[in-house]
Amino acid sequence: MNAKEPRSDWLQQVPLDGITEFRVDCETVDLAFESDGSLSGVVQLIVEPAQNAPALYRSGSELRLEQTGRYRGRVTPLVRLPADNCPGLAANVAKGDLSFNEISAAMALNLGMGDVLIQGGTGEIALNVGKGDLRIANRAESIAAKVGMGDVAISRCQSPIALEVGKGDVALARCAADIDLRLGAGDIAVGHPEGGHITIANGSGDIGLGGGSVSGLRIRTGKGEIASTTRLVLRPEDVVADEIEDEAFNPDDFERDFMEGFDAVGINLGDLAFEANDEGLRVARGNRELLRLGPEGIHISSGQRELSVGPSGIRFGGASASAGPDNFSFDTGKGDIHVDLPSDLALRVEILATGDVQSDVPLVSVGRPGPRGSTKRLVGVSDGGDAAKRANVRLKTGRGDVQLRTVRVPAPPPSPKPPPKAETDREERSRVILEALSRGDLSVSEAERLLAALDRSA
Repeated sequence: MNAKEPRSDWLQQVPLDGITEFRVDCETVDLAFESDGSLSGVVQLIVEPAQNAPALYRSGSELRLEQTGRYRGRVTPLVRLPADNCPGLAANVAKGDLSFNEISAAMALNLGMGDVLIQGGTGEIALNVGKGDLRIANRAESIAAKVGMGDVAISRCQSPIALEVGKGDVALARCAADIDLRLGAGDIAVGHPEGGHITIANGSGDIGLGGGSVSGLRIRTGKGEIASTTRLVLRPEDVVADEIEDEAFNPDDFERDFMEGFDAVGINLGDLAFEANDEGLRVARGNRELLRLGPEGIHISSGQRELSVGPSGIRFGGASASAGPDNFSFDTGKGDIHVDLPSDLALRVEILATGDVQSDVPLVSVGRPGPRGSTKRLVGVSDGGDAAKRANVRLKTGRGDVQLRTVRVPAPPPSPKPPPKAETDREERSRVILEALSRGDLSVSEAERLLAALDRSA
C-alpha cells in the first residue's frame, strides 16, 4: 500500500472546522503522527481494520482519537496532521510507542510504558513517561519532561529544557538554551552546548561535558566522577556582585584572601550615627549601615564591599563588576573531578577536596592543615582575561581528587585573502601586447599603435 494513497477502508478523515484541541485516549497501541503539507483543514487516520483499532471522531470543539484493549493490526496506525494551524495535542496512552514527525503544535503527553520519538516541529512540550526511552531532536520550543525509568537523548533543541529522570542515562547534544536536569541514578553526557546555563543534580552517576560553551554551570552528584572540557563564558547579565562564602568560620582561618580589594571604612564624626544597646553596636552614615556588631556576628560595609562574619561562616562580597557567586560549580560526594577552563577568562577558584589537587591556577591553602584525608580548602585567581569580569569557579569532592587545567583557546582562523580581481578584456589584451614587446616579437612603435587602438576601442 502506498502511504500517500491509503486504501479507502483504511482511511478516516475528519474536518478541523471549530476544533480547538486534539485529544488522544488509548490503551495498548503504537501510534505515529506526522505533518503533511498537502493537508488543509482536515486530519486523517490511516489504520488497518483490525480488532480494537483506534477511531477518529469529533466531540464538540474537540477532535478525539480513542482506542481500548490491545490493537491487533500489523501496521502502526498513522495520524496525518496539517503543517499549519494544527490544534494542540493532549495524549494519554497506557502502553505503546509514540512518534511525532514535524508536528507544529503544543503537546501534552502522558505515556505509561513505551518509547517516545519527537523530531522537528514547534510548540511547547510537556511529557510524562512511566517507563521507556525518550528521544527528541530539532525542536524549537521549550521542553519539560519526566521519565520514571528509561534513557533520554535530546539534540539540537533551541529553547529551555527541564528534565527529571528517575533512573536512566541522559545524553544532550548541541542544545542552545538553559538546561535543568535532575536524575536519580545514571550517567549524564552533555556534548557541545551552545551558550546556555546548565544545572545538573544527580543522585549517583558520572557526569561529562565536552565541547561547546556554557554561560553558567552548577553540577552536583552524590556519587560519581565529573569531567568537563566545555568552554566557560559569561553573559553580560551574569556580571553582578562578587561573593566568597565559607562553610564554617574559625578565627584562625581568616586570612588576607578575604580582604583583597576591600576598601577600609572611613570614619567621619560629622555625619556618623552611633547606636549601642543590649543587641550590640551599630554605626551608620545617613541611611547606610557601615558597621554592625551583635549576637549574629560582624557586618561591615564600605558601600562597594561587604563583609559578614558569624556562626554560619564568612560572606564577602560587593558591587564590583566581577561575576556572581559560583558561576561554575562542580560538586560530587564521592568521585574525581576533571575540569578544563579557558585560559583567556579571569577566574576566582575555590577547591574543597580530600584527595590530590592538581591545578594550573595558582592556589593557596586557607585554614589550618588537618589530618590526612580531611577536607582541604584552596583558593586562587588566574591571571588571564579581564580581572573586572572575574568568574567564580567552585570544585568540591567529598572523597576524590581534583584536576583543574587551563587550556589555550585557539585563535580564530585568519580571514581568507580576497580572490584576485578578474582581468578585464582590455587589461588582458594589454598584458599580451606588453609580453610580446618584452620577447621582441613587437617593436616599440608597433606596441604603441596596438595600445592606442585599444584605448580608442574602449
